[in-house]
Amino acid sequence: MPRIISFALMVIIVTSCSTSLDIQNEIECPRDIGEKVVYYAKKYVEKDTKYEWGGQDFLEKDGIIKMDCSGLIVNCFKYAIAGTKYSLLFEDAAVINFYNEWTIKINDPRPGDLIFMGEDKNIPPTHMSIFVIMDNTNIDFIDATLKEEDGINGVNQRSYLITDPRFISFGRLLLKY
Repeated sequence: MPRIISFALMVIIVTSCSTSLDIQNEIECPRDIGEKVVYYAKKYVEKDTKYEWGGQDFLEKDGIIKMDCSGLIVNCFKYAIAGTKYSLLFEDAAVINFYNEWTIKINDPRPGDLIFMGEDKNIPPTHMSIFVIMDNTNIDFIDATLKEEDGINGVNQRSYLITDPRFISFGRLLLKY
């Protein structure tokens, strides 16, 4: 009987040690990283980045840079965490992945947090943007979108009324450290 108990304890110890090595330490995106995210998003605006579904060009690309909404988020965070102790929990992600897996929901956004958007608050989000600032009436954000009827094609800084029904929620990205 003592051998069985010893063996069982050894299995538990080995299993718990190997499991703890696989656990990723996650942290909410720090304020300074969020501010860098906004900085890089503004660089995409300055480069006159065009919208392309699935686009994820880097700032250093020669010629026309193309981006979609989640590509903008991924790339801005990659730039913002370069040379830090942080890394992304994913390589690439769609809006729904960010919403369900890679963010925590928040009520008090700060620069660099995410805004989840859609046409109906009762459905999952279909669009996302980078939060810049909010005043008493408007939310400023940077996103990549194509709205030809409004003359929008690419990465732009825009604002909507706080009460705009397209806003679903705010999220703060989780990072690995």
